[in-house]
Amino acid sequence: MVMPAIDSTIEREFAHLVARWKDETGVFSTTCDKVVNDSFLQIIALGKDVVPLILEDLKLEGGHWHTALRVLTGENPARRMKELA
Repeated sequence: MVMPAIDSTIEREFAHLVARWKDETGVFSTTCDKVVNDSFLQIIALGKDVVPLILEDLKLEGGHWHTALRVLTGENPARRMKELA
């Protein structure tokens, strides 16, 4: 399946917010501290268009994306990973 092209404005905004989010929350060890961050919430506010970008970042860097994926897709990514294992 071919994914639709992502608007370059959204892609730039996503990259900016991710960099800021990781910078602001890199010292936190709990997921809760990471997902209540304004930059993280702004990433979610960008909408479903960022799901492919989140998946790419998750693939390359890992991280605490499960909450955003759950909000944006309505699915529990942890449960999906268990099904695939």
